[in-house]
Amino acid sequence: MGRNPNQAQLTAGKSSQAHTQFSSYPPEVLSEIFIQCLPTYSAAPAAARAPMLLTTICKDWREIALSTPHLWSTFILSVDLVKTKDGCSLIRLFDTWLARGGTCPLTMVINGVSSGLRAEHSLPASFISALSRSSSRWHDVNLMLPLADFYRLQANEGLPQLRRLSIKATANTAPLEESESPFPPLNLFSHAPLLEDVSLEYGFILSNVTLPLHQLTYFDSRASTTVIAHYLEVFRKALGLIEIRLDVHNVERWGLSVPVQSNVKSINLRSSLMGENTSLNVLDSLTCPELETLVISGLIPMLSEPLLRFLPRSSPPAAQPFH
Repeated sequence: MGRNPNQAQLTAGKSSQAHTQFSSYPPEVLSEIFIQCLPTYSAAPAAARAPMLLTTICKDWREIALSTPHLWSTFILSVDLVKTKDGCSLIRLFDTWLARGGTCPLTMVINGVSSGLRAEHSLPASFISALSRSSSRWHDVNLMLPLADFYRLQANEGLPQLRRLSIKATANTAPLEESESPFPPLNLFSHAPLLEDVSLEYGFILSNVTLPLHQLTYFDSRASTTVIAHYLEVFRKALGLIEIRLDVHNVERWGLSVPVQSNVKSINLRSSLMGENTSLNVLDSLTCPELETLVISGLIPMLSEPLLRFLPRSSPPAAQPFH
């Protein structure tokens, strides 16, 4: 159904009027207005969306948008591991986006996807190079890449601004239960003085990635692992944790104690094994006197002895509901 010509003229007229009104504002005010035009959440670069849209309105707006680095510091980028080649338009866009962001801290999602049936592909060398050069600006980063590509990344200037990190291996991933991994521990994130929020997804447990656990306040492990050492290391070294989220699957009784988690206020335990209360044996090694929230999903814990033992010693003293 065609658009009403009169309506189109009216819309164009309003747009022109708004543009004329805004153009009278000082550049620094327009710059702040442009920042408010950004999507609420990180979004993929698109011609019909800020900030790219702002560069198409007029010459003045383009100059202001290009001289506002904050506009170019947040984005989502999906990279087809099969089709993306060195020198392609996507890599040129990535280079341009990074350059326009200047020195602003980066909030970004990089998702390596495969359009082929096989997943044994890697990111182009030029993309890895550009991503590595920007590492000193990483602030809130979600990387979903082939496991081998994580080892190609470099942080020559360190990770001085990294506060939040989420990593997931999308290919080249050995089973987490294997005693011998084809890859050594990943040390890329070991020197990040501000890192406090970490999510480990498929392909990563603490035996194959080195993290500054002592400074973390949030830890989320979505790895489908039954390796007890993975959880023990978290609770023994990450004593500053405030919130913990763990996937637990048939974790046997540890028989080992860990330090009292005096800062923990929230625990979220997840399992895909409905009714497998053995997964809650992790609670037998925990004492969280400041706990405020306990969420258990995928389980039927009502008759779980580990849960009944955990609650009295982990509720705030003034609110102990169990005796």
